Amino acid sequence: MGITEQEIHLLAEVERSVEDCYHHFTYLAHGFEHVQRVYHLALSLSEQEQADGVIVGMAALLHDLGRTTPGPTRSHAVRSVKRAKQFLASYDLSQERQQAILHAILAHSYRHGTRTATLEARVLYGAHRYMLDRFFTKLLKLQEAMKTPSGRAMAAHHIAFLHLYLQELQHELTIGGSGYDMRTEVVHSLLRRKYGGEEQRRNNRSRISNVDG
Repeated sequence: MGITEQEIHLLAEVERSVEDCYHHFTYLAHGFEHVQRVYHLALSLSEQEQADGVIVGMAALLHDLGRTTPGPTRSHAVRSVKRAKQFLASYDLSQERQQAILHAILAHSYRHGTRTATLEARVLYGAHRYMLDRFFTKLLKLQEAMKTPSGRAMAAHHIAFLHLYLQELQHELTIGGSGYDMRTEVVHSLLRRKYGGEEQRRNNRSRISNVDG
């Protein structure tokens, strides 16, 4: 489903307003850059799937807005819906579209348990998961991409920081904070993929060295 010129301007206006909400937001994985990545991927997928681009675009821009205002509500998706309602009230959108946007926002967080009942919700869910998985996997592979000892040392430092960061996110999730909704087994899987692979390579090198000796 195509997007009209007027709707393009609408999305651009909302994007600028959302960016203002992230000026003092410091979470690495869920800053405004993350929102933009999800937004652009979601729009691309929306076009391919012939979904409503306005619903997808608005939901993508607003999907993590609740993270910028931590509160007593455990789920950031619920907080995002609450703030999104305030945003949407300022724009000339049908009630049907507004409800579809709010549903997509609520359903993007698999931990919340809301079923993706619309095509637009499924598009946002897929774009969001793809970007988060790509973000963490890419960082955890940083060290092996370095070509010099100093580069590998720097990468090792950042990976160690990421390890602590993931642990802190898990802690925030446990106490109901605004961290990434990542299950413990997913975190451990990512870390095993990195550190377990390194251990295996060291063992292989050790066996080769013993054979050569």
